[in-house]
Amino acid sequence: GNLLFSRDYLESTKLKLKAGELSSLKSRRNKKYVTGNEMYGNYAARSEHNRRLIRKLISKLSEQGVMVSNLLTRPLLAECALQLLYKSSDKKAPFVNAAGNPEYAGIIFEYLDGKIEDNRLFLIEELLNNTKKKQTLRTELEAYRALGLFSIEYEYVRNEDLLGLLYMSIKGLGDRKALGAYYTPEAVVKKICRGLFGGEKSKTAPDYSDKLILDPCCGTGNFLLQLPDSVKVENIRGYDIDELSVAIARINISLKFNLSSALVLTKTIAEYDFLGEEESKVKADYIIGNPPWGYDFSDAELLDLTRRYKSAHNGKLESYDAFVEHSLDSLKTGGILSFVLPEAILNVKSHRNIRAYMMQKSRIQSVEFLGNVFDKVQCPSIIARIEYTGSAMSVKGLEVIRGEERFVVRREREISPDSFDFFVDDRCFRILDKLSDSKSLTTVGSKVDFALGIVTGNNSLYISHSPKKGYEPILKGSDLHRYNHDEASNFIRYEPDSFQQVAAEFYYRAKEKLLYRFIGQNLVFAYDGKGTLSLNSCNVLLSNSKDYKLKYLLAVLNSSVAQYYFTNRFHSFKVLKSYIEQIPVPVLSLKEQKNIISQVDKLLECTDEKKSVSLYESLDKQLAALYGLTPDEYEFIKQKPEDYQLFKTTRRTRRKASEK
Repeated sequence: GNLLFSRDYLESTKLKLKAGELSSLKSRRNKKYVTGNEMYGNYAARSEHNRRLIRKLISKLSEQGVMVSNLLTRPLLAECALQLLYKSSDKKAPFVNAAGNPEYAGIIFEYLDGKIEDNRLFLIEELLNNTKKKQTLRTELEAYRALGLFSIEYEYVRNEDLLGLLYMSIKGLGDRKALGAYYTPEAVVKKICRGLFGGEKSKTAPDYSDKLILDPCCGTGNFLLQLPDSVKVENIRGYDIDELSVAIARINISLKFNLSSALVLTKTIAEYDFLGEEESKVKADYIIGNPPWGYDFSDAELLDLTRRYKSAHNGKLESYDAFVEHSLDSLKTGGILSFVLPEAILNVKSHRNIRAYMMQKSRIQSVEFLGNVFDKVQCPSIIARIEYTGSAMSVKGLEVIRGEERFVVRREREISPDSFDFFVDDRCFRILDKLSDSKSLTTVGSKVDFALGIVTGNNSLYISHSPKKGYEPILKGSDLHRYNHDEASNFIRYEPDSFQQVAAEFYYRAKEKLLYRFIGQNLVFAYDGKGTLSLNSCNVLLSNSKDYKLKYLLAVLNSSVAQYYFTNRFHSFKVLKSYIEQIPVPVLSLKEQKNIISQVDKLLECTDEKKSVSLYESLDKQLAALYGLTPDEYEFIKQKPEDYQLFKTTRRTRRKASEK
């Protein structure tokens, strides 16, 4: 039959291997372990001592090749928790070392031996969630003890989520991603709590003694730890579906409020599925937190939730959209929601439904742009503070914070669920509005055709960095400047049937075409009249309109006005086709376009840097007037010379100069 081994047995055997207790296998060492452990340095920032100790622990785990399972995770957390319970009270250390100094490290073994008395030990039992006898667990932990994993003494810092930091640092990375668990840096947590409740020393802080505060996805309780002391624990609620996180959060609340009541703690922090409830369990005055991003729902969960949540989109549901929706429904009228959310919720198409839902019931008080604040996660984030009003949204009075920049929207704006455009102040918004609504302007729209650059699928096979027989020049995005491009520094063996991505050849071989950088914050369009091929960082645009000449569109797309519109309307690092199509274009007759085109030709022929700048600025100013901007508006929006991205000197020109 099949021989089955328990996980604990395997873990214990592995530890004996590491400790050298199985002599028959001493000559061989297995280093194939998956730890997934890493330090979250910006999570609990105050105690460098504790961060250093956790790094030390992670190093030990890695060096010893220890796979962190429940057998080890819970005891490591319990060791830390016991130390914090002792150090936060007036209790003396459980024992002293040989030098007579108080010792806390290894306290879990004193607990398992029954030598510790404390009316909060039920929290440790809950944390360990151990069905075995204490002596059995103690025996299993001895091998870990021999590796020095319980010889670390932590520092107690009030309201610091040290347990949460330890938990996330030893928790598998794959588990964190599946749960959408991106833990919030303490500085961001404090921003939210101070923004709502003021600082601890604030003389004008309101009385929150009768206000119900909920964190519906509280994790280990880091948001609740930062609440003012004036908040009564009876008015705090924290929910989470991760049983171990709930156990840690209860310990944190016990430490914060010096609580030993199991009844109060289990009522305050509950293992509870907030999204799964049909109706709100409570009506809160404040809801705070960082809801899961990209949670991996099961098929059954998704089927149920997409049926109940209006923020669902095409049979899919983003977890943070659902949390925003249900949180709004769980607020009293006038209640406030303050969440850390991905910036994408403001303008990405898949979040249109939650924006529509917010527009029906709430008013956004403030949006603070944080950038990429999460450790090892590339996702720009915001703090959104939203008031539940039960009526249609108004943006008048909305405060926007971006780094050092801060402004308040003073005039009402028409908003749409397609995009919440809160990135710009009133003056900028008026200019964008003017460019969008002017009858003398059209848009790029369907006047052009687009094509993607080439993806070979194997550059080492098809691309050369020097000319070869059977190869031809191919341009990449960094070769492009406004109006012109450098000579190609790459060459391709053109075999379109073998490529991973390639457009119809006529796009590349067109008599004239525009090439543009796909990646970047600046619009950079270059003219090509030689049928040059382009890689995928360098896309293609052709005019298909007899009423709009390609060189005229080149001038428009390279203008300060187009750049201003792109930057402030789309806020993107990618120049998408849909964005280009929306860029305004002055309506000119073919005769009127000739004047612009003649100046474009001068720019295309110019190789003198100063003269190029002068030509560009003169043309740019004319285009701004055609857009209907006043001189003051143009001064406000025009780019600095260092942002012109102009063609200066090609390799061919430099080579000619060196030959003279």
